[in-house]
Parts: sequence; C-alpha cells; structure tokens
Amino acid sequence: MSLDTACELDGLEAALSRLPPACAALRQASLRYTIDETMLTALTPPHAPLPEALSGAVLKRRVEFAAGRWCAREALRRCGYTGTADLAVGRHRAPCWPGGYLGSISHCHGLAVAIAAPAGSLTGVGIDLELTMPADTARSIAPHIATARERELGAALGSEIWTTLVFSAKESLFKALYPTVGRYFEFLDAVAEDLDPDRGEISLRLATTLSDRHRQGDVHRVAFALADKGLVTRCLAREAPAAR
Repeated sequence: MSLDTACELDGLEAALSRLPPACAALRQASLRYTIDETMLTALTPPHAPLPEALSGAVLKRRVEFAAGRWCAREALRRCGYTGTADLAVGRHRAPCWPGGYLGSISHCHGLAVAIAAPAGSLTGVGIDLELTMPADTARSIAPHIATARERELGAALGSEIWTTLVFSAKESLFKALYPTVGRYFEFLDAVAEDLDPDRGEISLRLATTLSDRHRQGDVHRVAFALADKGLVTRCLAREAPAAR
C-alpha cells in the first residue's frame, strides 16, 4: 500500500468517526482490505460463499464484495442479530438483509463500511464513501447530477468537493429510499436545497414523486463528513420525512 493510499484511508476512517450522531439503534462496521486471495478467503465464511455471478469476476471485485458483506454481518451482529445472514444479491444488485433489519454497504479504494439497524421508525438507511473527484471529472459530471442552482449552493467548497458531495449524498439517498421505492431513480429526481457545513448536513428535496410514500416536496437530510481527499455521507429514511 502506498503512502498516498494509506493517507486516503486514514482520512476516510476519520470522516466516518466524525459523522453526526444518528439514531441510537444504528450500528456501523468498517474494514480496510487488500486485494489478494488470502484476504478473500478470510472474508468469505462457509455459510455465505460468493454468489455464482461473481465466479468469473476479477479478484478486486470479489474482495470488495466480500469486504462489504463482512462489514454488513459485523454491523448486524452489533445490532444484536444472532442469525447467519448470507446477504444474497437481490433485485437491482441490492443486498438482501434479514427480516426485521435494514442496512447499507459502501466501499472505496481499500475501505469498506456498512451500517445496520432494526426496522422500526426507519424505513431505509444509506451510506456512501467517495474519494474527491478530479477537476475534469467534476466538470463533466456536474450537469448530469445537479441543477445550476445546486451547483451554486456549494460553490464555496470548490467544485471538486461540492460535486463529489452532491453525488455521494444522492447515492446515500437512493440506498435509503430503495427498500420502499423498489426501482432506480435519477440524480435530478432530488435537489440539494440547503447546506450546513458546521452541522455536517445537506438537505435534499424530492423533485418528483417516486412512490406513494415518497412524494414530490419531501425533504431528506443527509449527514456528511469531509476528509482531506474524500468524504462520507449517510441518509436515514424515516416513516415521516420533513414537511413538504
């Protein structure tokens, strides 16, 4: 592992620890991983082998998958789950969480993380890790994920950080809403309308109705923490989102 990579991972781990407090029942687990067969074997329990669809995948993809599932099982254990969840791949490649539990997985450049919580007041959770986009990537992707007004909202952060933050926040929102929406939706279906760097929070308002439970105008707050070269976002979807 290079010094630059180690510093990036240090920064992302620190950002995870700085996320604002969430609901008391939420648990988190993270893991650094390396791309090798020994790591893959260590992360793959007998009761939950890799899915057949990954049998021909490159080693990097298989290790990333196994590391994410390891974190998910550990987060579930910290929630009090005592079963042997295999976390199979479901529709749209989403993990199949055990009954009565919600969760989300992300991995980035050698770091995997998962969050989990018992189902109750929460209807979904989402977490996302990202390295800060290079300037050319941010310029090319920004018009596809954010309106002109959104791009102005976070201009003080710099275009690379702000574009990465908007991308990540909407990824976390998608993960949190997917269990009750059940389909893909677009980045522009939610609009960033408020940013509070001191609290580490960005507000996303739905620009369109996604389902009977998630209607145009609903506001979802996404927590975030910045690192030197990356960031993390987390979204908790509740039965009653903020007022329209």
